[in-house]
Amino acid sequence: MAVPTDHIKKADEEYADRSSFLEQLYQEWLKTQGAETRKGLALSRPILGNCVISYFDDIQRIKEYHYEIDRVDTHKIAAYTSKWIVFSRPISCRFKKLPLTRETKIIMLANELFALHCGLAIMGIEGIGCLDNKLRLNLLYTFKYRHFSGRTLATIYCLIDRLLNPQADLRHKGIDDNFH
Repeated sequence: MAVPTDHIKKADEEYADRSSFLEQLYQEWLKTQGAETRKGLALSRPILGNCVISYFDDIQRIKEYHYEIDRVDTHKIAAYTSKWIVFSRPISCRFKKLPLTRETKIIMLANELFALHCGLAIMGIEGIGCLDNKLRLNLLYTFKYRHFSGRTLATIYCLIDRLLNPQADLRHKGIDDNFH
């Protein structure tokens, strides 16, 4: 008797779609950086793929624990994506010795900046620059030096979304159905 494999093919497609989406976000983010930064960074596709697998594992655990949840909201999608980018660190520095330039800070915080970029993009927020400077710096500090959970980050993202879009209905805000 043959074992059905449709669910495996569907999962592989979801992983590939999500990885492709994150690679696209990386390329968009990289274009906003200076030439020295672009030259100094490299994205590891295997590590990014591991981020995607870890993201889907976390989302599946949420759905299993809260059995009434069929789809998760945008803030959780953004949060768990950001969490795994920060924890897995798919971006590395190509330089053996970092040059002493303004862009050195960006290179040193590349994973944190990319994680924040992804989280905001998933929520439909255009760019990191829309955040208050103090809030942006605190988020980057938290990403770099503090342990945080996906649930905590989802709450932070929800508050940021509410702050930037006070009139929006946040209950069902979402992106492509493949990411739920």
